[in-house]
Amino acid sequence: MVDIVHLDFQKAFDLVSHDVFMAKLEDYGLNCCSFSPSLSPPVKPKVKVSPTKSGTQAHPDTLICSVMRFYPGGIEVKWLKNGQEQTARVVSTELMQNGDWTFQILAMLEMTPRSGDVYTCQVEHSSLPGPVTVLWEVQSDSARSKMLTGVGGFVLGLIFLALGLLVYLRNKKGEWDMSRMLEPWHHWDKMLSLPVCLQAPLPIRPQYKLSWSLAGASQCF
Repeated sequence: MVDIVHLDFQKAFDLVSHDVFMAKLEDYGLNCCSFSPSLSPPVKPKVKVSPTKSGTQAHPDTLICSVMRFYPGGIEVKWLKNGQEQTARVVSTELMQNGDWTFQILAMLEMTPRSGDVYTCQVEHSSLPGPVTVLWEVQSDSARSKMLTGVGGFVLGLIFLALGLLVYLRNKKGEWDMSRMLEPWHHWDKMLSLPVCLQAPLPIRPQYKLSWSLAGASQCF
């Protein structure tokens, strides 16, 4: 059975040492427990770089380095351009705490993209054996056009493949429907291959037996 005790922290008490306070708790049969987040195991950060465009030539574009879900809170995030650290146009947010003792932070770099430039987000944290780097390279116009051409060709090939498959399935369905329509005529073909004899009375006497035959059938007399 567990007793729940509510303490009135608004009430004034005589100042006592920690040992005396704990001894009084033991006299009442109470146990005091505490949780120290600093004793929890470290959590490695997740790093991602994403570009955002300003939409106008007057304002530079922005690279955002998102460092998510790491513990403890001490962390260092740097931006490098072609191996050189950038400090002039770097803006970082305050360290933000999640609801599960982990933290996150954003580091933003204003930049003007030029072909061949390589930007690096470098993260150092106590949970990592060494710095983690995520690269972002500015693509040239020719490389971008080649990539768009390849993507367009792939999409066009998928469209032609889908159209060909649709035509094939429609043709197969038409052949199946035609075979269903011609199925009764196969039975008539079997019936016409058998000999047929008809006896019809004539108005004159004596009666005669009339016979006729189909192609491939024997005659009746």
